Amino acid sequence: MDPALHLACRLGLAALFATAAAHKLRDLPSFQSTLAAYRIVPARLTRVVAMALPGAEVIVAAALFGGMNVEFGAAAAVVLLALYSGAIGINLVRGRVDIDCGCGIAATPLGPLLLLRNAGLICVALVAVVPVTTARPPVWLDGFTAVAATACTAMLLAGVDAAASNRRLAALRQR
Repeated sequence: MDPALHLACRLGLAALFATAAAHKLRDLPSFQSTLAAYRIVPARLTRVVAMALPGAEVIVAAALFGGMNVEFGAAAAVVLLALYSGAIGINLVRGRVDIDCGCGIAATPLGPLLLLRNAGLICVALVAVVPVTTARPPVWLDGFTAVAATACTAMLLAGVDAAASNRRLAALRQR
């Protein structure tokens, strides 16, 4: 694994999970309501799970950003993204698309694009699980490349979320 690619995956995921955790923690009651709307967690456990999820996201972000326990952080990211995808998928099958995803970037209703986005993020996390095994040492250009790739990925994710929101708004306007 090339150190620049590995660093880009780590930083991108760390930024994503830190942002998502900050969004949830900024308005925990709102996130608790969003979580309850999924109707997956028993009502008596919704508050506990609503507090635990951002905590798990902070741990993932710290593990990935700090460079220690990167494999743990990346594996935990895969697990969280798979759980989120499962919750989205269950509600899509139920026909419940009017729920905010709760991911924190924008008010994004559930839809197939979110599952596609999460699948891509799971692939990025799987790349980050692989340890760096290259004969060349990291150089300053690797850091620049990783930061640029992280910025591009953030813009791509924002674009996917905006497209999902716009599609849902267009569908609501046609009603």
